[in-house]
Amino acid sequence: MNKILIITHTQDNFSIEKVTEYIEKNGCEVIRFDVDLYPIQNKLSTVFQDGEWISILETKEVKYRLDDIAAVWYRRAYNIGNGVKEEMDKKFYSAAMGEIRNTLFGFIESVDAYALGKPGIYRRLDSKEEQLKIAVKLGLKIPETCLTNNPEEARQFILKHQNVIAKMQTGFAIYEDGVENVVFTNVVSEDKLEELDSLVYCPMQFQKKIEKKKELRVTIVGQDVYAFEIDSQQSEDAKVDWRKDGVNLLTKW
Repeated sequence: MNKILIITHTQDNFSIEKVTEYIEKNGCEVIRFDVDLYPIQNKLSTVFQDGEWISILETKEVKYRLDDIAAVWYRRAYNIGNGVKEEMDKKFYSAAMGEIRNTLFGFIESVDAYALGKPGIYRRLDSKEEQLKIAVKLGLKIPETCLTNNPEEARQFILKHQNVIAKMQTGFAIYEDGVENVVFTNVVSEDKLEELDSLVYCPMQFQKKIEKKKELRVTIVGQDVYAFEIDSQQSEDAKVDWRKDGVNLLTKW
């Protein structure tokens, strides 16, 4: 039986269950690796001896071999090392987290199987500035863009282009009372200009707003291309960022 490894975390949404159900229906085994339980609850070991590499994932319930998996889905890696900070002297925490991340990502990068996403690939995809510059070099059109932590630079950009959106450069979630909160793409109006002073603590990306007709989401898996269209303009809440009303658009794909 082929084994499929899914890299995720305990607070991830229902997509993991849906994919797991589909994989199991097709006669494969799913191994779920919740990185927020690593290293305190999940134990990961890689050993080279007698000319052979062996990798073992041990959870509270099961012990898995990972060196013979057929594929890995690098879904999300949120809250790695959750709980470690409370368990050790704070002077060691930064160094320990460096080792934890390096060990985990080193394992994922080195998996000798088909991988849907890897940390190294996502690092480059998360570099919005790098991706935008590549797009321009390839002749693709991009909106007027400003990436900055300088409040005055952001104000001048917004006043010049009038209709501007703001968004974060990375995908992240903040969890409060078990609820996942994300930062959506939002229109920046002139009455928000005074709030830009907080940029000195955290940079943001600003772009000239493009009025859209439809939303396209395209996923490439190997040689297969899956393209989906969302009529996001049906909903007032979804016009700028379809995810704001994503639940009500589930039947509109």
